[in-house]
Amino acid sequence: MTQRQAAENQTDAKQGKMLFAEALKILRSRIEGDASLKPRSRGYYEQRLVALLKSWPALEQKDVRTITKSDCLDWAAKFARETCVTAFNNTVSVLRRALDIAVELGVRYDNPVAAIKRVSVRAKRLTLPGFSQFTEFVQAIESAGGRDSRNCAACPESPTTTCATRSPPAASKPASTSPLSAVGSATRTVVRWP
Repeated sequence: MTQRQAAENQTDAKQGKMLFAEALKILRSRIEGDASLKPRSRGYYEQRLVALLKSWPALEQKDVRTITKSDCLDWAAKFARETCVTAFNNTVSVLRRALDIAVELGVRYDNPVAAIKRVSVRAKRLTLPGFSQFTEFVQAIESAGGRDSRNCAACPESPTTTCATRSPPAASKPASTSPLSAVGSATRTVVRWP
């Protein structure tokens, strides 16, 4: 954004006129200019902006002064049903930041998005397979038909099993043998830890 455009935006804002699209334009330029953000983060913010405008089509041409708390709450209730928790929270964050710009420029006195609470992200409950499912899993690995299927099936056999490539025990090696000569004779063994 050039200095002249910035000055024109400031003049319009001082007169109390600002469309959401103008606040969005300033937010986009701030995101692009933020050196602390990685390119993928910038792309994610852009995705959230697109999702916001898609879920609230009339927002872009709306005067920021006319956006009410109830408008924001209605949008949030609808959008929360359509998307996952993380996407919801980040989209609300983008909306909040855009309206913070309007507050910063003096167009609004408050940010109506402050009424929208973040949704807590719940950890997924992990369920481990039962013994019969685990046995089927090991059998599927063993019968996969690959060169090392049988060896691979031995690895998850029990939680105390570890697979490793080991050379023969040191006691069976002649004393004059170099450690490098044992590389070709390495064998795969299953080591069980007590």
